[in-house]
Amino acid sequence: RLSTTALANWRQDEFLGTGGGRVDKTSTLGANANYQWQRWLRFGAAYTYTDRASNQSTFDYTRHLWMFTVGATL
Repeated sequence: RLSTTALANWRQDEFLGTGGGRVDKTSTLGANANYQWQRWLRFGAAYTYTDRASNQSTFDYTRHLWMFTVGATL
């Protein structure tokens, strides 16, 4: 009835162009859980943390994303 998932991701993006280009380094961590309450009804919750560091500070950010879901089938 209960299922969980974890995720971890790291990436580096390079943008070439004027001004010497841009390099972003992004790391993401997250987890989610789903509970099958009835055959036709499921509840879920997820959390994702994302942090991007760039050599151009305008593009730096940190994000905390919470999601709650309800799924039903006919």
